[in-house]
Amino acid sequence: MHNFSGYNMTEKQRRAGYPRLSRLHVIIGLIAAIMFFAPAAIGMFHDGAFRWTVVETWFEKIGEAGLIATIFAYILDSHTIQSIRNCIDEQSKRISEDMFKAVLGNIVDKDLFSAFDRTVLRCPVFRDQVKLHLTLTFENQNIGGVDKPFLKCEWHEQYLVHSLQSPSAVHVLDIAISTDEVKEMEGMCGITRVCVGNIATNGAPFVGKEPSEPGMSRYRKPMTVLANQPMSVESLSICYKSSTDAETFEMNMPSKNVELEIKVVGGFLNVRGHVMCGQPTKTGWKHGRDGISHWMVDGAMLPHQGIALSWSPA
Repeated sequence: MHNFSGYNMTEKQRRAGYPRLSRLHVIIGLIAAIMFFAPAAIGMFHDGAFRWTVVETWFEKIGEAGLIATIFAYILDSHTIQSIRNCIDEQSKRISEDMFKAVLGNIVDKDLFSAFDRTVLRCPVFRDQVKLHLTLTFENQNIGGVDKPFLKCEWHEQYLVHSLQSPSAVHVLDIAISTDEVKEMEGMCGITRVCVGNIATNGAPFVGKEPSEPGMSRYRKPMTVLANQPMSVESLSICYKSSTDAETFEMNMPSKNVELEIKVVGGFLNVRGHVMCGQPTKTGWKHGRDGISHWMVDGAMLPHQGIALSWSPA
């Protein structure tokens, strides 16, 4: 889907629009003339005597009125032409979208096209250079006087958000993480930091705890992304899981160049990953203690696609 910009009017369109502009010139000139000439005309014949000084003043008023009328006409001309161009751009974009939907809608099943339209075509942004880092650290936590083994999961996400609209797009940034998968450690789970552009939000101790969503830490805030000026996003979060568990990273917007790295610290784990899309995937891993697993997706991923992870003791 293309956005048309910088459209130039044809000579025929200019000729069709300018008669209306000429009438604006006349109206502005008449108003200015009445404002400036009426007092001078009354003064010229005051007390029945003709005075040449009033005629001189009249000519001065003519010059002032002409200058003001010219300035106003120029301003209105520029505004009107820009309004016409914006209208043509909007109509061109709408026609292009309608034609695309009409053609594709006749080929693809109606329900399938509706889902594609809702999740992809209507999405105003996409992500690029998505870097996902998950560190799994073996920890013993004292619960009720008893040491219990847990896995501390630290998520570090980085990516660029690009606008698909001109001049800008508004997108609600939504980052969420479950906090109640290990009930004993729920109070130590949440989003700890979110940085959008140069603006960072640090938690005390967490960002986005919402009483209306028990068991969830969520950061949700609108962001404006300018065309051709991608916005960087970075987030940090913590949760706790068991040594035999699973995790899923789901795309909430179209994304490309997705890279996931998992590092195991303080123990041995068999980590398995499944990329839920039809794109080729490059994988790599380092076995043994403090092992590293790595996945790179060649191509794009759509909303609700993602990477499913699972692990168990080695």
